[in-house]
Amino acid sequence: MQSNHLGHSMGRGCNHGRNWRFICPDHPSPQRSDLYHLHNVIHSTSNKVGDEHDDQFIIHTTDMLSGNWTDPIMLPFTPEINPSLLFDDNKVYLQLCKVGPKFQFFNFKIDIVIGKMLAEPDLIWNGWAGGFTEGPHVYKNDGWYYLSCAEGGTFRHHMLSMARSKSIWGPYESYDRNPLYSADGTDEYVQNTGHGDFFQNKHGEWWVVMLGVRMDEGRCIMGRESFLAAVKLASNEWPSINTVAARRDLQALPGQTAVLQFALPSTNSAAWVYLRDPVLEDYRIQDRQVTMRARPAGLDSIEQVVSFVGQRQRRLIGTAGVTLLRPKPSQTSKS
Repeated sequence: MQSNHLGHSMGRGCNHGRNWRFICPDHPSPQRSDLYHLHNVIHSTSNKVGDEHDDQFIIHTTDMLSGNWTDPIMLPFTPEINPSLLFDDNKVYLQLCKVGPKFQFFNFKIDIVIGKMLAEPDLIWNGWAGGFTEGPHVYKNDGWYYLSCAEGGTFRHHMLSMARSKSIWGPYESYDRNPLYSADGTDEYVQNTGHGDFFQNKHGEWWVVMLGVRMDEGRCIMGRESFLAAVKLASNEWPSINTVAARRDLQALPGQTAVLQFALPSTNSAAWVYLRDPVLEDYRIQDRQVTMRARPAGLDSIEQVVSFVGQRQRRLIGTAGVTLLRPKPSQTSKS
């Protein structure tokens, strides 16, 4: 199964007077975003790593493919991370993880349009394993509120745990067979699995998408990827997740030759990866050649515009090459 990169929700240069540090050397943690669809509006929650604390925000769009998102609506909840939404009976609830020294989950009732808190936050769960507990999600099914989370860190002990309650506010009962899913201690190809998010398709079937890595001889050259697994959830029961699997032979897709010949996409295509907010006028693409303006700031610069463009690795085995062409000296320059 192949997926398509549709676009970016943040990347229009809006920072609201803040230092948005989505990618920087001294804060390597990736940003986690969730999408929610309600009444033809798509809502995305996320948090960014800042100088002093993490900021939470919500953005909206009516067309995810357009790339047109609202400016961030800042949420007045700090220093929490991993915001998640639940739409329930015309009410909107926000779950957050309070970090260090003890990880805890809090529930809020909010106005999603302006980001205002409508009810005082309440502690709903401390997690199951008690270590690096984060990434809460609440789902409602057959009168139960299921609360899932990631625990154990993001490496080999990564896991997905769960609790449930008859009320959004708790108390939540931990699943007596936690962790709900983990590849820790197994010889499965996909390891470090966790940070799962459940959803139902149009047929009412349950699925979970979670992070993991393809571990081969102690290496995972593709880094963290998103994996999909089927879920069984009978009435009044706990979910059961099928083993997360992936192919090992992704050298080429059917119909493709060993040597890939392709036209380069435009500069604003989702295929390109930039550092910070790019100045697209610095890049010119023609046929298979990229001309880039060199900025004085180095790649470790946090606030200044830097010169960098790349593409993600999409094959387990392959060779990629780039020919660097030096600009020709101007006719007026001296030899």
